[in-house]
Amino acid sequence: EANRLVDAANVAVDEGKKSSAEGLKMSELVFTEEHLSDLPKERVKFRADAEKGRDLLTQSGKQFRKAADLFQQAAGLRVDDHFKEYLRLKQQQFVALAEMEELVASNFILALDETVVDGPILSKRIKDATRSLDDLIKKVHDFREQAEKVQNDHPDVFKK
Repeated sequence: EANRLVDAANVAVDEGKKSSAEGLKMSELVFTEEHLSDLPKERVKFRADAEKGRDLLTQSGKQFRKAADLFQQAAGLRVDDHFKEYLRLKQQQFVALAEMEELVASNFILALDETVVDGPILSKRIKDATRSLDDLIKKVHDFREQAEKVQNDHPDVFKK
């Protein structure tokens, strides 16, 4: 049962990664100097890309939260303690990753906000909104490393 949940979580992770990659491509298209230089006029040009980016990153966040929930469910079953520790670390990793996606999606929401008419003000708001992004990146990295360590230290517990 736990392996079935992990397999389902991995499918959600793959779907989340795909949406994330596409959403980040939209970020590169939207957040350019040209667009920020004349925001009201340029917003018309990038609106569709910003909406698509927001939607893709929101979807990615949902997939990562789904994966986290599945890892948590698997950890709640009767499984080896090392496997349980690994599952809890994966759950925390994907909660943090979902928060990252949601944070980046909020940048698109700011870019679409018609009340923001000045590029430097938008840049500042985005910078303020993403201040915690570095902390989230570190959390994701730390949880991933800890999970890999558990996996490497106890290879007999994990199926290949």
